[in-house]
Amino acid sequence: MKVNETQRPAKYFIYIIIFITISISIISVYYDDFRNAQSELIPATEPLGQILDGQIISQEFFCDENGLQSIKIFLATYSRTNYCSFVAKLYDNNGQLLQSWDIKTKNLKDNTYYTLMLDEAISDSNGKRFFLELISNGNDGNAITVYKNSSEGYSGLNVNGQPLNGQSLCYQIEYKITPRQEHVFYIMRFTAIILVIFIIWITMQVFSLSIIKSFLLLWVSLSILYTCSNTLFNVPDETNHFFRAYEISLGGMVSEHNEELNLVGRELPLDVELELLQTSWLSFGENKNTLYLSQNNVFKNFPNTALYAPVSYIPQAFGIYIARCFTQNITLIAYTGRLFNWITITIFLCLSLKILPSGKEFFALVALTPMNIHESVSLAPDGMVVALSAFLVSFVLYLREMQKTVLSKLEIVILYIVALAISLYKIVYLPFLLFYFLIPNVRFRHGWKEKALHAGLVSIMVILVSLFWLNTCSEFLIQPGTDSDTQLAYLLSHPIRYYLTVIRTIMNNASTLVFLMVGSQLAWLNVPTVGMLIMIYIIYLAYQINISTSMLDKAQKDTRLISISVIITIIFLTYTSLYIQWTAVYQPNIDGLQGRYFIPLLLPMYLFLTKDLRQKEHSKTTISFKSQWIVLLTNICACGSLLFACLG
Repeated sequence: MKVNETQRPAKYFIYIIIFITISISIISVYYDDFRNAQSELIPATEPLGQILDGQIISQEFFCDENGLQSIKIFLATYSRTNYCSFVAKLYDNNGQLLQSWDIKTKNLKDNTYYTLMLDEAISDSNGKRFFLELISNGNDGNAITVYKNSSEGYSGLNVNGQPLNGQSLCYQIEYKITPRQEHVFYIMRFTAIILVIFIIWITMQVFSLSIIKSFLLLWVSLSILYTCSNTLFNVPDETNHFFRAYEISLGGMVSEHNEELNLVGRELPLDVELELLQTSWLSFGENKNTLYLSQNNVFKNFPNTALYAPVSYIPQAFGIYIARCFTQNITLIAYTGRLFNWITITIFLCLSLKILPSGKEFFALVALTPMNIHESVSLAPDGMVVALSAFLVSFVLYLREMQKTVLSKLEIVILYIVALAISLYKIVYLPFLLFYFLIPNVRFRHGWKEKALHAGLVSIMVILVSLFWLNTCSEFLIQPGTDSDTQLAYLLSHPIRYYLTVIRTIMNNASTLVFLMVGSQLAWLNVPTVGMLIMIYIIYLAYQINISTSMLDKAQKDTRLISISVIITIIFLTYTSLYIQWTAVYQPNIDGLQGRYFIPLLLPMYLFLTKDLRQKEHSKTTISFKSQWIVLLTNICACGSLLFACLG
């Protein structure tokens, strides 16, 4: 490892300033947004009328938080310019004037909420009563109008001292929340990890690290950041994934169907509220050492994850089993399952990156997307599907482009194991096995005959095992509101309508799915990240493909054909499986689609679109500077979104 002497210290100093500035800005924005809380908005329904000279309109309200910062009131101008005076005053319960606002009516906009900002937030406002008073010297045709809401439950409005029962001005209260000590701890931890990531990044610039080492440094550091930003079980269906992995750790390979209750799952010693570890970091901190395995087994219902074959949870179940040998603490048990899943994913990703002949930087970018890291540090099997499919493609391309000798027995065994694993993780990814046809005949000791023999044996093995598992778990397809048998019959009898349903769904959801695939929404897909950075990430991925102008290049014709076949077939199978299992009968759109389902297709997309794969990438010895910055900024912002959403 040699120091790159062409780099100058001054250049790194500039990078340090830029990086620190951006990091502080990100944390400050999320911190400021986190501290802002709003009360329920009282909507506008009808005008109370113009505030005329001699009128005093007063609104009583109570605060339910400390830190009263501002009040928003709904005003109208009748689309004209008014030149009257308009004053708002805030009083406390004792009648003491706290602040007044002299509003320039000529600058008011029609039908909008106007913000009355206090000079200093009232730190002890919780539970206290306040009065907002509005006064004007306007006359008819030159006055401001306020709106009211007379719906049930609203009150507090007075006009000239006379209460209007059951009526309220349209307003909203905003608070500036003072973070608790626990909040500060999590923010400081987040900041410290970013600092460590920055030091790692400087190391990558100073030393000429290989692309695998660069990827591993980014992957490990960002995985830690995601783990410390997001609470436990705060990934789609992670609670159910935990139940399924725990069940397998006990030796329960197939879940149970409770026909009396119409539930699918198993009795587990988890008679506790796992939501306490998911709700927020504060709740997590209060309960992480109080939740232990129960003496009472309760039936846990997890029909969606019961459909997964046991192989999908081998790493998680092994980690859970190891943890149970040493502790009864559910938090430690779940995190150990996460850790073993992440380690297995990391191994396969690094192996894929090492043997992939070309497209290393593109694949590194795919693996480092916020959604993939987010899933990989959880108990969900989705990250492993990405890693396994990438390993399959990389291994085939290695045998095709790099290896010059015939396949060893070990390599043949690996092909069989990967084929079996892919088919059992998710059967819709079975078309990935088409890549096996890219292995040249000369790699087999007996040429095409041996290749055909292995192709036949792999196909028979995969089909039999897949059919066995489908038959085993068929009774678990009890998604409420759906009817798989009726839906399948409708599909077979109306194929054109189903085709139109697929096209309609693609047209309606394609852009959303692409953004979700990269990571525009995290946690339970309810925490938005920075959309602009996600869009830049998507554009940069497309830029990395280096699209070929000659799609009929003979040197890559078979690779392109296999790649596009895999992509189309998997998309069709994914849509069809969700149409049958998750979509109500006769619905015009397919439900249950998630962007993460299509992450494994990005590498085949690269192979289909890129230029000649046989060209060696002499310049791709490490992950480029631009790629590192895009990866770091996008993921740091995504983690910032998660952290402040989880502080609660």
